Amino acid sequence: MSIDGKRHLGAVLAVLSILACALWIAGCKDTQREGENTEESAAAAIDTPPAPADSPDLRHYPMPDVLPGQDLLVGEAEIMPEIETPATGGVCPVTVTVDGDTTEVTILSMRINCCTERVRPSVAVADGVAELRIWEYMTDVCECFFQRSVRFRLAPFDPDGLSYRVYANDRKTPCGEGDALVGSGVH
Repeated sequence: MSIDGKRHLGAVLAVLSILACALWIAGCKDTQREGENTEESAAAAIDTPPAPADSPDLRHYPMPDVLPGQDLLVGEAEIMPEIETPATGGVCPVTVTVDGDTTEVTILSMRINCCTERVRPSVAVADGVAELRIWEYMTDVCECFFQRSVRFRLAPFDPDGLSYRVYANDRKTPCGEGDALVGSGVH
């Protein structure tokens, strides 16, 4: 190949590299824009009526038909508005509040895909550990994530002496584990 041919090839490769970088940056900006207006998107996620569990367009993170602890769940789980990661407890810290025979469980900060429409918790208690798993329902997996709190109610459920292990979807490694945080109204 001649020197002019090598220069031409080098120039073409440089232009292609610049175009690839520009496309990558544009994609990142679009992803960032999708994360904006979090209060509106959070309200929409909470106000959206739940789709049937067998809905074909909610196919990501396939989950078992019957989740452990579903007989304890009171109402629907709530995805709260986007938050900063709390300074206490790291990722996925848990608070537990008892009101009569109902126990409110809140996972304070969990990484949730921004395309998640709703979540379903599963609860399994063994050997003093409550394993909480939050399953995400989404029509598509997006490239953006929010730090969100998830709240749900259980009845009857005795939280005395339990430590907690929190999992996201079908992951094998917990995003957080330990005792419930001590604070106002926490049991």
